[in-house]
Amino acid sequence: MRDPEAVDLIPQLAKESFLFHGAGSANLGTLSLLRDEAGVPVSQLAVTNSRGVIWKSEDGSEGSFRNDEQKEFARVGKPSYDSEDLVTVIVNTKATCVIGAVGCDPGCFDRKVVEAVVDVSKPKRPIIFALSNPKTKAEISSTDAYNWSGGTAIYGSGTAMESVDVSGKMRNPGQVNNVYIFPGMSFAAICCKARTIPDRFFMVAAEAVANTLDDEDIKADRVVPHPDRLREVGLNVAIAVVLEAQKLGLAERTLGEDRAGVAAALRGMMWEPEMSKRFSSIGSEARLLGTSGTPSSLSHCASSDSDTATDDATVHDSTATRPYCAPSDGDTATRHGYAAHESCI
Repeated sequence: MRDPEAVDLIPQLAKESFLFHGAGSANLGTLSLLRDEAGVPVSQLAVTNSRGVIWKSEDGSEGSFRNDEQKEFARVGKPSYDSEDLVTVIVNTKATCVIGAVGCDPGCFDRKVVEAVVDVSKPKRPIIFALSNPKTKAEISSTDAYNWSGGTAIYGSGTAMESVDVSGKMRNPGQVNNVYIFPGMSFAAICCKARTIPDRFFMVAAEAVANTLDDEDIKADRVVPHPDRLREVGLNVAIAVVLEAQKLGLAERTLGEDRAGVAAALRGMMWEPEMSKRFSSIGSEARLLGTSGTPSSLSHCASSDSDTATDDATVHDSTATRPYCAPSDGDTATRHGYAAHESCI
């Protein structure tokens, strides 16, 4: 959002200072990625729990951490400031990115908090993510984030939020959700037969999501692509992950020598959700039979393997009283129809 022309985004993260409000698995996992995969110095990472900014003594024998996971990201030395006050924490940590995933403190990013991160971030736009859900648990709404920041905030939320008119331009906040990552991640891992899925894959996947933003997304100030483009996002994530897997020697199957080659291979493997006209009409006929009193209770399921469905697919035994489904593997399919699927009997 700050630099729409930028493509190599991971190194840019080291230019920010992060404050994570809430020390659950989501925030701790993100901290780990920033430290280990993006090279963000630990001095630019801070995280809070119910006791304020998490800290530890130099020898680790005491501190405000509650478990070893929190201790790993604890700052060395007890803060000399009031670490339970978010405004004071932002001022002292110089946080340009504030990420909330508390889950139990709705509205905690109030006007003073927003004004503090705006001031610290100048001349850059501040980044404010309110990831707690449902909506009633969000740290801040889109309306308040945009209004209190004077329209400067780069805002994302864990649940869908309202669009906001900012000086005559509509801002459509993006819903930050793992649906942008996992489909492409799984697709890539299966297609290239990845031996393992290291954290690095998630870092390049996140970069791929950001690089899929188009002009309309940028114009709308949406931090993730429009949901209508999820398949495009998934493909781009898969391409990035496969390339990284091949680079790290973790892919048992090479899909291409470069991005173009990998992209072409993956496109050829993507399942297209479609149904033949004949199969669709058969489903309609079966529903009509069911409502007309004819002794038939056929039900139809879409196959999970596109190779099992053909334009010649027909359903046999129209008087059957048990449901039939498209098979989940090619061994149970026939040229002219679907055999009874054992799980449906």
